[in-house]
Amino acid sequence: MADNFAVITMTLPADVPTDGTFDAPYPPGTTVDSFDPGNAAGIILIIDDRDRYAGPDQVEVAYGASATVTNRSEVIWRAGQTAMLQLPKVPFYADSVDAIAKNTAVINAGMAIAPLGAQTPDQAGVDAIVAKVNELIAAYQAVP
Repeated sequence: MADNFAVITMTLPADVPTDGTFDAPYPPGTTVDSFDPGNAAGIILIIDDRDRYAGPDQVEVAYGASATVTNRSEVIWRAGQTAMLQLPKVPFYADSVDAIAKNTAVINAGMAIAPLGAQTPDQAGVDAIVAKVNELIAAYQAVP
């Protein structure tokens, strides 16, 4: 996947003390379903291009109508500061309508490649593996 994360840059509208929150709008082209709530470690907040806070210990995000960001650090984030928030997107193709079918097709195609183990493949075997890898790449690239 080319874009595993979305970045939101905004000016903080008010001070955000420890356990305080602010709402960040989702980037254009994304919705609540675009993000991975199970990947709290992928959340990063940078204040004024210098102070970095990482989830889940220093910053948390609840996904709803917008991303509600909770300050878990011991630092007050001040009104007017620039916040750059990195949010992890849903992995694989899970944000597609027909995600299950696409995931299954790619996984099944990949399972056709058997591990070589201690075998020494002949040229036909190597060619078959290369063809299968190229097929998997093409299938991956074809998914919107």
